[in-house]
Amino acid sequence: MASVFNYLRKPDFWVALVIILFIISFSALALFETHLFNFSIGFLPITHWASWIGGLWIAFVTLIFYVIKQRRPMQMKALLRIHIFGNLAAFMLISIHFWYELATVTRIGIGMALFIALLFLVITGVLYRFNIMQSSKKYLKYLHITMTTAFLLILIIHILGTLFKL
Repeated sequence: MASVFNYLRKPDFWVALVIILFIISFSALALFETHLFNFSIGFLPITHWASWIGGLWIAFVTLIFYVIKQRRPMQMKALLRIHIFGNLAAFMLISIHFWYELATVTRIGIGMALFIALLFLVITGVLYRFNIMQSSKKYLKYLHITMTTAFLLILIIHILGTLFKL
């Protein structure tokens, strides 16, 4: 039974948990204290900058991670932390945008589908990485890859819809 909870002994698990607690905290602030995020930098509100940075980070780093994983598998271990913690930080930025928009805008549209795909991407990634559901590991990997594809496709549609006001 003790081997089931091996992830509790990994420092990376605790770092990921702290980042997840930050995600929850900042999301709650964006939802309930919208005035904290009600300012712009240049031509975009701060929450939009956050979502652009987070979305582009996940899109590019995930694709780069995939290419390196195929061509140089020995470098995977070093890049895995960047993938995990960078994507969790990007998820935090996107969550701030999503919850702020949910609190201040009457229509969310495709952003809801995008956030749900990203949420499942994060959940399957954390469960897979830390072996939290060991008996379902191959299914989690399949779901994680599927959610990555769904996220990237929906992200493209969302960006095009935002740029062209569709």
